[in-house]
Amino acid sequence: MSAFVAQPDDARVAWLRAHVAGLADGLDTGSTLDPDEPGQMRHIGADLWVPTSMAAFNLPVESASGLVIELITVAYALDADDFAVSHLAFGAVDDGHDPAGIDGLALRQVPVERLKRRVIGKWILRDRGLEPEDGGPRWESWHGVGQPRASRRGASRLDLIYTARVYCAARYGEGDAHEAVARAFSISKATAGRWIAKARDEGFMEGLEPDRA
Repeated sequence: MSAFVAQPDDARVAWLRAHVAGLADGLDTGSTLDPDEPGQMRHIGADLWVPTSMAAFNLPVESASGLVIELITVAYALDADDFAVSHLAFGAVDDGHDPAGIDGLALRQVPVERLKRRVIGKWILRDRGLEPEDGGPRWESWHGVGQPRASRRGASRLDLIYTARVYCAARYGEGDAHEAVARAFSISKATAGRWIAKARDEGFMEGLEPDRA
């Protein structure tokens, strides 16, 4: 049984927004969002983190008409060193479909792995440090938007920092990591591969100090 039984109420939403800037609606977490507390956050590279317990509500399933995921929870499994879907609750969109009548074939069309990556993608957070200059929360939702290129003569240091973020986020979220970098900076996939290699050589993949550009 999932610990998440309903969408977060107003008080819970206020808590989430006080801790995460730009967090999308329909999300919740069982984490304290404190990386210094064991088992609460998982570092995925650069200055990006993911809670070890995540929930999302009311996700449509495009491959199964009339089906909606009322609740999906994703948790980090230490023994497998990976994230896994720990709970799925199905419902129906308001179009006359009966979720109780959905057969096994429809259920087999539910893209569980893709849904898992979608939830993780929504929950990727950038660490802004304990005391951000703007006085906002420590965490901000990472939306995968690349920084406009600072230089037109190859990758600048700023380009490589953002390359590391985009690449690390894409490895856990939806899509191909090389394509994500290419798309974010409007460069070819071959150039993206070179930028990724340079960002790795600079150590940006392993970690970035909070509040880096």
